[in-house]
Amino acid sequence: MTRYCFSEVKMLKMTDDLRIGHPIIDMDHQRLLDIINDFNRLSVSLTNKRMMHQTLKALHKYGEEHFLREQKIQIEFGYPYCNGHAAEHKKLTDQIAALATDFFINKSKQLDLNAIIYLNQFLEDWIVRHVKKHDMTMQHYLVKSVPSDHDGIMAVERFRCLDMVALVIDESAKSREFIAKTLIRMGIVIVLEADSIVDGMKKAVSEPVPDFLVVSSGLEYQKFMTALRTVKKDYIAEMPTILALDPIDAGSVGLAEASSMQGSFTKVQNPRDISMAIRSSVTYQ
Repeated sequence: MTRYCFSEVKMLKMTDDLRIGHPIIDMDHQRLLDIINDFNRLSVSLTNKRMMHQTLKALHKYGEEHFLREQKIQIEFGYPYCNGHAAEHKKLTDQIAALATDFFINKSKQLDLNAIIYLNQFLEDWIVRHVKKHDMTMQHYLVKSVPSDHDGIMAVERFRCLDMVALVIDESAKSREFIAKTLIRMGIVIVLEADSIVDGMKKAVSEPVPDFLVVSSGLEYQKFMTALRTVKKDYIAEMPTILALDPIDAGSVGLAEASSMQGSFTKVQNPRDISMAIRSSVTYQ
């Protein structure tokens, strides 16, 4: 196989003009740069097309996941340009998919040195410039709303995994919003919401399947748990479930354990204590 020399590969670094100041988004951007740099290192040689193909696929998959996470955060913090930002995300995702199709699936374009140079330039120009031009506009709206890790009771315990889904079942819109915001700050990618046991059960067994559930004590949670534990799919029947106690139930002991739940917290607790209760209940993450 022909070997091409491409010695002037530029490695991208996380600089201040790429940092939003929001911990989740900045972590995602660093991971995105890592993927691009991995691609660039593989571009030094065309002796391993399979690895290059896998890297581009990983970039496309990561872009979709990050964009979804970013858009959820935008909505939560009232970012006013969500629609335009989402359009930019779709454009970028579609272009990466088209490149993967042209070079690696249909092979309608020759995978030579010019193609490698083009791909490297494409990744740097479109992804980094997207961050600098579009993502930096979020800074004013997001950063002022995010407590730092040193803000005492407002600090939260974060999950290590970056692709988790949670479902919050609560009759109170205000309560759901508070819990959802806490979960997002903990690093949850998607927070599904339901205002009834019926709707909650539908979402618990549908795609995307939640990694864990938070259920309000104000609902018929015992009946819900009985139905959940009888689902034939083990990964649903054994789904970790946390009981969100209404203030009136805060003094009751053993409600979660009696219903085969993994833990509980009181809705009036601060974000730090709630996050600690959830993290200790979802032990595999």
